Amino acid sequence: MELEHLTECFESDTAEFIVIYGRRRLGKSELVRESIESRGDAIYKEYRRKPTALAVG
Repeated sequence: MELEHLTECFESDTAEFIVIYGRRRLGKSELVRESIESRGDAIYKEYRRKPTALAVG
């Protein structure tokens, strides 16, 4: 169901911003990768938040 929805969004003629969220380890990243693996017009980039160093003074 989610994969079909992403495919419909990719095939749309309008620009769309899609937010995918949920608990850890549910397959969100894999869902996106699977939905674009055969497309030549999509870019997937994953950013991870790094913990910041604490300033000790």
